[in-house]
Amino acid sequence: MRIILCGVHDYINPKYLALARKHGFSLHTIEADLLDLGKLMDGETITIQGQQYQATKDGSKLVQKT
Repeated sequence: MRIILCGVHDYINPKYLALARKHGFSLHTIEADLLDLGKLMDGETITIQGQQYQATKDGSKLVQKT
């Protein structure tokens, strides 16, 4: 399954990242294709379109917004 986000320029709602990570989906924007979110371990961070997100046991959270 794929989650395709339209109109995203910087911020991605962490709930989409959590959904993709939990179910092994890929997430796509015009600028990025995130294929392996399910491999992120709790506490790991990922930078997407200048924003830093952290994987948590409950999903994902925004750590740093630029």
